[in-house]
Amino acid sequence: MYDHHDRTTALRLMGIQHDHHVLTLAATQVHLDHDLCMETLIPRGPANTVSKLADANLAEKGFAIGRYI
Repeated sequence: MYDHHDRTTALRLMGIQHDHHVLTLAATQVHLDHDLCMETLIPRGPANTVSKLADANLAEKGFAIGRYI
């Protein structure tokens, strides 16, 4: 989840997804309230590679909450 008023966070996440387009099956953004968005990424690929993609996303500045399962 992140503040959608900070456009750079969404752009950086999109950049990571495009850089890893082979792993990115789908991404969904949901507006939870006036300020907060939740982005769900559905990846496909080897577990260790998907974990690295998740770590890259979660390391981005601007996340209020983030985790992968």
